[in-house]
Amino acid sequence: MRFDRLHIPAFGPFTNLDIGFPEQGGDLQVIYGSNEAGKSSLLRAFRDLLFGIHGQSTDNFLHDYKELRIQGEVCNRAGEKLSFQRRKGNKNTLLDAGGNPLQDTSLIPFLGSVDQAYFSTMFGLGVRELREGAEELLRGQGDIGEALFSASMGGTPVQRVLAALTEESERLFKGRAVANVSIRPGAAKYREFLRQSRDAAVNPEAWEKIEREMAAAEANKAMLEEDILGFARDLEWIIRCEDALPTAGRLSEEMRKLAALPWMPDVSSDFVERTRAARKAADDAFAEVQRLTTQIAKMETQLASCRISPALLAEADALDRLHQDLGVQGDRKNSLIDLETELAGLET
Repeated sequence: MRFDRLHIPAFGPFTNLDIGFPEQGGDLQVIYGSNEAGKSSLLRAFRDLLFGIHGQSTDNFLHDYKELRIQGEVCNRAGEKLSFQRRKGNKNTLLDAGGNPLQDTSLIPFLGSVDQAYFSTMFGLGVRELREGAEELLRGQGDIGEALFSASMGGTPVQRVLAALTEESERLFKGRAVANVSIRPGAAKYREFLRQSRDAAVNPEAWEKIEREMAAAEANKAMLEEDILGFARDLEWIIRCEDALPTAGRLSEEMRKLAALPWMPDVSSDFVERTRAARKAADDAFAEVQRLTTQIAKMETQLASCRISPALLAEADALDRLHQDLGVQGDRKNSLIDLETELAGLET
């Protein structure tokens, strides 16, 4: 992988810094500058662009964390190119050139197996890393320190490492053997998977043909669905007509009977109710007439059976006066009772 371009909108001491790395003959690019010119910050920008800006990064002294942004363009040996950018955050920090999130695996075709530690050791040695590496050498620690210390002790630890590597290599691959090894069967499976992948792959021409056929099929499907909807509407209309046939037959028969009847005047909409009310009133009046007729006949019979007394009729005026005095006598009797009650109270 090589960098074609590095653009730093906001990171460390840089603002809108743009550096191109043209490929011209020998592919060696040298960036130099005086102390505090930003060489170490530029190195961190390369690293953070590839692997992410550290959560506690100190490169926010000029720009806020939310404004930190690094952009770059890279290519690999296969000729693939990628323009991407990195922002400060906890997730979705890898973005494409348009600012849309990219999968974290998008850089694998360019980085391969190189991780941040390997990159820092092999390509990102700054003053601090060099100083720490020298101290590890002095203490006989670290990868280089261990190798030098083993050599000084006669090579015994190195021999153990070689023996372990030899044992592991025989376990993985041993001549033409197939049993008790893992690489050869794995390679056979890999080749089989490649064959299956090639068999399952569809070339672009066939894929375009399938897409065209699918588009035509979709259009035909839409047309058929529209036809089906039309047929369904027609069928529903026919069903409604069939359901209405008995009613239409009865209507035709009633119209025929109505036409055979003699002419009658038009009546109001409440004619039936008013007719029923009139009939009921007539029936009630007829019953009342019958009742009164019966009562009149009874009274006439009683009248006919009555005997007339001339002497009693001669005293008609006296009888009227007596009838009137009867009312006065009742009032006075009531007054007497009241007076007697009052007298009894006074005596007490």
